[in-house]
Order: sequence, then structure tokens, then C-alpha cells
Amino acid sequence: MDPLTALRDAIKAGSALSLDKDDIAEATALTIGSQTFPLSDTTRVEIDGVPQDLKSVYACWDKAGENIAQYVVFCNTNGITHFPFLQRSDVIKWLKGETESVDAIKGGANDTKTDAKEDKAGGVDPDAMDVDDPRLERILASEVAPYDHNSMLRGTKPTDFSSVQKDCYTNILKHKGKPAATHESSKQQNAHDRRKEPIILLSPSASALLTLSNVKEFLEYGNFVEPQSAYGIDMLRLNHTNPYMGKLTYVVVDSHEKLTKPEYWDRVVAVFTTGQEWQFKSYRWSDPNQLFQRVKGYCLVYNNDPVPPPVTNWNVEVVRIDKTQRFKDREIVARFWESLDRFMINRGWQGRK
Repeated sequence: MDPLTALRDAIKAGSALSLDKDDIAEATALTIGSQTFPLSDTTRVEIDGVPQDLKSVYACWDKAGENIAQYVVFCNTNGITHFPFLQRSDVIKWLKGETESVDAIKGGANDTKTDAKEDKAGGVDPDAMDVDDPRLERILASEVAPYDHNSMLRGTKPTDFSSVQKDCYTNILKHKGKPAATHESSKQQNAHDRRKEPIILLSPSASALLTLSNVKEFLEYGNFVEPQSAYGIDMLRLNHTNPYMGKLTYVVVDSHEKLTKPEYWDRVVAVFTTGQEWQFKSYRWSDPNQLFQRVKGYCLVYNNDPVPPPVTNWNVEVVRIDKTQRFKDREIVARFWESLDRFMINRGWQGRK
């Protein structure tokens, strides 16, 4: 049995997978059940016509629960080839047994199905029946082979965009930090906006752990208290200081109705969610996948509670708190601010030092 098939069978059966070393960068072999395969073995997974080794396939599966950015960083850090978004998704689905045929995997069951389709198209299908109806013959003669989304998007022959990628990378590095003269006024306007008070949007859901009644106590003073009724409170401000941006005052609201001007959305830096999509229905970006590419997403849950399933598919950071041990709150809040500070610095926010 080839390593790719063995890996898929083990994943579908829930069997144990183990590397010979804890660090994947130093590991050389993967044990699948009672069999051991070298990680350097070539598999039937092909990316742009290049067969991929077992280590790359294992890393793709091992990091299946992480978003594409975290997966790419992990691979680059450990010297592993990372798969493009579409191929990565296809390989994960195939390994889980959700599909039997994907373009990125050659040979095996895929080739068998392909051969069967070719035989059927060539008129040698043993199950094919004779056609005596002239109208049915005309219909069959006009049939067109269906295409899946991969075939339509990728075309019939692979196109190498590596030169374009290299040029883009070079130009980004060359012009990083240098504002273009043609956009000087817009750059100045954006810088002006970045000095305004950033906005944090809370979830209006009744199940939310963080509301206007306890957000200031938690994020400013590092002490979580159970949410209470916030009747009469529609907005509040809290302060935070870090050595890079200095002191910033954050506006916190739990309703998009307070964001009455388009420029207010440019100041939104974080959105807390409970995984309910109706929360975003009237947002500037109602699609959560688009929203959490533009703002930092958070989901606050108790340690032993499950994460809402939709959240795992979004670019959202899960913040876990303990139900009883309040001494841990300050550390959790410090990590939250470190995460949000990093996001804001990368977006060009400025504070008052």
C-alpha cells in the first residue's frame, strides 16, 4: 500500500499517526498504524505537475484546522512545501473521505474513474444499452461533458505565475514604507483617520459573554464578571496603553446602528462574535469571510465550552477564560491586547505617546 492511501485509511479509521521526532522539521519518518514510511517518500499528490513528499501531505492534514495564513507560516518556518488554498482544501477533503476524486491527486482510484469515464465516452461501457430511438440518439449526440469548478477555474493546461509572484514580491519590498505621490492626499487622510479613536464591536447576542456591562472591567482592569443587563448603555470608552502606539481610547458599541457614517467602519478594529451570522447582516461587510479579513475577529468562550462550529471556519481568534479562576484574567487580557496591538500596527494605526 502506498503511503498516501495508508494515511487516508488511517485518518478515516481514526488510527494513530506519529512522527519519529516531536519537531516535524527534524522528523524523517511517519508511523501509520503498524507501518512506517519515510517522510521523503513521493506521493501521488501533485501541485503544478510536481509530486509532493509525504511530509508536505502530513503537514497539510496536521494543520487542517488552521487558516491558510497560519498554515503557510508554519510550513515556511519548518521548511515544508505548502499547498495553494484550493489544492489544500481538496487534499484535506480527500484524506477525510469526503470525496473520492480530486485533481491534485493522481493515480489510484482517480485513474480508475477516469478510465471508466473514457471507456463510456468511447462507447465501450459494458452497461451501455442500445439506442433505437432517433430522438434519443440526437440528444445523446449533443451531450457535453460536465466540468467541475476546478476545471473551469484552472483551465485545460497549467499556467506558471511564479515570475509574476516574484515581480510582485520585489516591488512590495522596494516600495514598502514609501507613499506614492499620486495618492499623497489619500495617504494623509488615512493617517488622519488612524489617529482617531478605534472602535470595538461587541455581539448583541443574549449568549455573549462580553457585553457593555462588563467589557470595561475585563479589557481595561483585567477582571471578568458575569454579564448583566446593560439597559441604558449604548456606548462606552476604555483606555489601553502600549509602548508602540502609546495611549489609545477605544469606543465600544454592541450595535452597528451607531456606525452612521462610512468612515466609522474604517475605524473598526475588532469584532466579537458568538458564531451567529445574523450579527453581520447589516454590517458594511455582511460576509464573515470578508469581514474578518478587514478587522480582527474574536470569540470569547469558557475553557470547557465548545467553540461554535461556524467560528472554526472564519478568521477568528478564540479567547478562552476560566469560569472560576479570576487570577488568570489579567494574563488572558494581556494576550488579547498583544494580539490586537499587532493587528493595528500592521494596519498603520498611530497613538498618542
